[in-house]
Amino acid sequence: MHARWQSTALSGDGAAMYPGRWNKPGSRMVYVADSLALAVLETLVHLEAEATEEPYVGIELSIPDGHITRLTDLPAGWKQSITATRDLGDRWLTTRRTLAAQVPSALVPDGTNLLLNPAHPSFGEVRELRRVEFHWDARLF
Repeated sequence: MHARWQSTALSGDGAAMYPGRWNKPGSRMVYVADSLALAVLETLVHLEAEATEEPYVGIELSIPDGHITRLTDLPAGWKQSITATRDLGDRWLTTRRTLAAQVPSALVPDGTNLLLNPAHPSFGEVRELRRVEFHWDARLF
């Protein structure tokens, strides 16, 4: 994430203002990749080249055991239908059944992302382990 947003990284406000694949506008959600490499790729597809000159930061988190569910009922063609994935993500959010949902990356076949629900009662158990400053390599552009 852009370094200037790191103080609100776990609020879900960014996704509410700029919805992603798994949430509708106004729905607070925190997107987490299973590795820094996947987080970089998931960010890269949304960047303008000039934004890469500023610092970014990766935040490693610890999610408590037993609080993650896998969203397996993906509709056919889910990669092409942002409406379907947003509906699924918002349904999961509103149930508050689990703190986190594991979903496949649309970019990397074996990559997975986690969706965190900041409104879940156990959200306070999410722990930050470390922050890693990241600078974009110009060869990516």
